[in-house]
Amino acid sequence: MPFIKDIIAREILDSRGNPTIITKLYLDNGFFGTGQVPSGLFPNKNEFGEIRDNDSSRYNGNGVKKAVEIINNKIKKALIGISVNELTDIDYTMIELDGTENMSNLGRNSIFSVSLAATRAIAESQNLPLYKYLAQTMKLPTNTITMPIPLINMIN
Repeated sequence: MPFIKDIIAREILDSRGNPTIITKLYLDNGFFGTGQVPSGLFPNKNEFGEIRDNDSSRYNGNGVKKAVEIINNKIKKALIGISVNELTDIDYTMIELDGTENMSNLGRNSIFSVSLAATRAIAESQNLPLYKYLAQTMKLPTNTITMPIPLINMIN
């Protein structure tokens, strides 16, 4: 069973030039996964516990350096050495560490980024495309599922 070896997050800009988080989660078996949180994923910052810098000198206060710090320090310390057998164990560990209803201590953007990176790392370590890994996890038939084609984004 692979274990989480390292987690590294940083601030990046999305396709619209908005700051967001990318997290890389490394497993002890050499596999890794990345998770990027789309900016604007959470329409109401306060309701959904998104962590932003609120520093008006950077990106109109929308920077995510605080969220990156949370991942690289608090979340990383809590998850290093955890088995990636069950994704829910990773998610519940972060939710418990946060301790709030709306995940406002660690931030949903931080938690989601790490969770997505872990999901991709597990899929990679099992040599499965992400959609097939998710289908298996949800006990859906994998022989009829195909990966969606991002037609809208191309036209947009």
